[in-house]
Amino acid sequence: MITINPDDRHKVDFTRIAVMILLAIGIGYYIYSTAQYFKAMKQVNEANDMIHNTHSLFGWAMYQYKKDVLKACNFDNIQRVPESEDFQNMNRVLELNTDLKVDGKYVERILLTPDQQGCTVTAYFKNNQSMSKDVAGKYISSRYDVKTEKRHCTTNIQKRRLVKGCHQI
Repeated sequence: MITINPDDRHKVDFTRIAVMILLAIGIGYYIYSTAQYFKAMKQVNEANDMIHNTHSLFGWAMYQYKKDVLKACNFDNIQRVPESEDFQNMNRVLELNTDLKVDGKYVERILLTPDQQGCTVTAYFKNNQSMSKDVAGKYISSRYDVKTEKRHCTTNIQKRRLVKGCHQI
């Protein structure tokens, strides 16, 4: 038979309350950090799409300018590529989606830097309150080497899981 002591009814179990509060805080932080991660990934993906589209049009510009890297890695020249007849004919078949943008919702600007062997496309992120703190004011840079036909990515974003394919500096 169980007997209940009348004095036990009014005792508060602070250990249980503390565990419940810590559990609620832990779950809240997990939800917050997951939301922040997806926010940062959305911002990084916009930059990667812009870089990819610019590199795609750079390839077409290399064809158009007879493999002259300095002419092909020029934003004005790359902007003219979608207007070319060759590109439009190929676009009818492949239905390429290569929107070339100088800036975006999260990207402040795209900068093209040519050298003798390749073209570097750098996306600079905006630095304001709407940006994830992990990418605000940072950059992603992708260099395409014409001779080796390889890309090399560098960034100053510290969270490795956001930029898995990039070398961090």
